[in-house]
Amino acid sequence: MAKYINYHELAPRNDFDDGTFRTLSLYAKNREEWVLTDMACVLTDITVVTLYDTLGKDSIEYILN
Repeated sequence: MAKYINYHELAPRNDFDDGTFRTLSLYAKNREEWVLTDMACVLTDITVVTLYDTLGKDSIEYILN
């Protein structure tokens, strides 16, 4: 899973004053694939940003921007 994320560049690098960070947003119900993706991100130093349907469209759009 970690190789797949890196190969397909699903977590682009973002440069900030504090350094370079990689993030991946997850919008899914709790299930096994969510945990596997989260663990793959931990192994490759990618920060996971979780999104929930209860946040509402405006909040999700704000977080993604």
